[in-house]
Amino acid sequence: MSTWAGTSIVRVTSKSTFINTLTNYFKNGSFPDKIKVSIETKYLKSTEGLGRKGHRVRPMNGGVNYEFIDSPGLSDTRGGQQDEINMTKILDAVSNPPSLCAIIIISGKDSRNVLTLRNAVTRLQGSIPDVVLQNLVIVFTKCRADNRNFDQKSLGNLQTKSIFYMENSAFSTDPANWTKGATTFLKPEFNQSMHTVEKLLGNIQKKAGVATQAFADMKSMRFKIKQTVS
Repeated sequence: MSTWAGTSIVRVTSKSTFINTLTNYFKNGSFPDKIKVSIETKYLKSTEGLGRKGHRVRPMNGGVNYEFIDSPGLSDTRGGQQDEINMTKILDAVSNPPSLCAIIIISGKDSRNVLTLRNAVTRLQGSIPDVVLQNLVIVFTKCRADNRNFDQKSLGNLQTKSIFYMENSAFSTDPANWTKGATTFLKPEFNQSMHTVEKLLGNIQKKAGVATQAFADMKSMRFKIKQTVS
């Protein structure tokens, strides 16, 4: 019998790097000759489809199926009203699978991204069931734990064991510049990102799934509150 692991991806920044790295993990991509691209970058054309409405289901060894739900972002540059619209879309998206094992928030490496991240989590705290916040996973892309541009203490109460770092410069560099010297650094980065995905999935497997009916109830409550104050 297979196990289902529904997971929502909420962007703060740098989501394309994360999704393209996931794609290579599940589709056995390799650097530099067989790199897979789901989201087109400045230098790399898309080679893979994203699936219906941003959903991606991939079988895993051991009978685990993962559904990654590509949700809208938070801390939108267009302001709080757009965040409200995006939050409604997030609740719609995560209500589809029977359960949700994790919410993955993608952020960049800079200190300003950490502030944006904290604002996004604050908005999540007021909009999703409390039990789900225990299943929060944070992924910082384009950096490693040793070269990030922020103090991890600045995360405050977001400091959990479910924090991962993923540096994969292959998706942000021009293949024309992939000289032998460059690949000496890029290939280990790529391979390490595959190991990080493996650890990330292991972390998600250990989390208890939350019935998504809780999200539907929260959405209904938000609607009633808006009706009352309008």
